[in-house]
Amino acid sequence: MVSYASAPSLDRQRPYQPRADRSLQISQQDDEWEAGKREHIALSNAAAALYDESYESANFATASYMNYELEQLKQLVHQAKDRKIAVDLGCGTGRHSFALAEHFDRVYGYDISPAMIENANSVKKQSGIGNVLFEVADVEEEVPSIGAGRADLVTCSFGMGSFIRDLPTLFKTVRILLKPGGVAAFSWYNQDAIVNSLSLPWQPALAARMVPGRRLLRVEFAGQVKEISAVAYSVGKLQHELSMNFQEFRLSTYPTLTALFPQELFTSARAQELC
Repeated sequence: MVSYASAPSLDRQRPYQPRADRSLQISQQDDEWEAGKREHIALSNAAAALYDESYESANFATASYMNYELEQLKQLVHQAKDRKIAVDLGCGTGRHSFALAEHFDRVYGYDISPAMIENANSVKKQSGIGNVLFEVADVEEEVPSIGAGRADLVTCSFGMGSFIRDLPTLFKTVRILLKPGGVAAFSWYNQDAIVNSLSLPWQPALAARMVPGRRLLRVEFAGQVKEISAVAYSVGKLQHELSMNFQEFRLSTYPTLTALFPQELFTSARAQELC
């Protein structure tokens, strides 16, 4: 699911409160989340070199959704009142950061994976794009250091909203970064997606699916299968939480039957054209 939101004016913003130290009294649930997070980092580091080349081509339904998100983000750019600073949380190899660089004076991309950031910097150097800065950061644990209230646009794309353990942490970080009246894009895994509830005898054309009843996302890529920490949400839950944190918002889903079919069906160009 994708959501686009506008930050409230200063008088509506909730005061920032420092986060509690999570190192104290860590629960079993926290331990499981941290273990899944380490798996996420390991997978990202292993897949970084192949990500841009293979991730879309290996998963037709995933590629379709990635392209949908990119087009939606490009439309959101035009809603930003200023185009000085954009922030890409969970930037990966910089796919959306580079797209935003065409419209903003400066783009800051953050990702928890050192290998993803290394790959993004390599692409940056090869392409000569000078207005993007990449940094390794765990945005779940700390607010990026660019300063409060500076960003005209913040994006948390390609399921990034589900990789933060709770919505208050995610929304607090984004609202700290945004200027009053700034805009944000969020992406989450859908709790009610049909593909999550089916036991299919084939590998669908998706790179990842939620594990039913768990805060885990099963990801298959480049011969690896990892279960990484993630939270899926219902449309109703997100509508309520967005209304409590942002002045206005729009929430959309991207249903596609291609997510139910095996990847082998989409190996030909003709099949891809028909879908």
